[in-house]
Amino acid sequence: MFTMFENFVTADTRSIEVLLFTGTSNNNEKRIFYFGETQKEGLSGVDVKNIVDEEVQRRLREKEFDTLKDENKSFSNTLLTWKAK
Repeated sequence: MFTMFENFVTADTRSIEVLLFTGTSNNNEKRIFYFGETQKEGLSGVDVKNIVDEEVQRRLREKEFDTLKDENKSFSNTLLTWKAK
């Protein structure tokens, strides 16, 4: 049955997706076979590593900002207490 794939492959075909079933189970394994140049990026061209790195940097900046804001509040309270004396 698998040898019939040639009927569905044209010059524009980039890949074939094959589902392998075991027995009568609905569970399957998916295999993707690429023709020509393989895909370099995941998720249809989305640069996942860059997105993750940017989000990590944004979270680190937020954490640093919150820490500095808390320190500033603490110093302001200390200064007010010192001026009151």
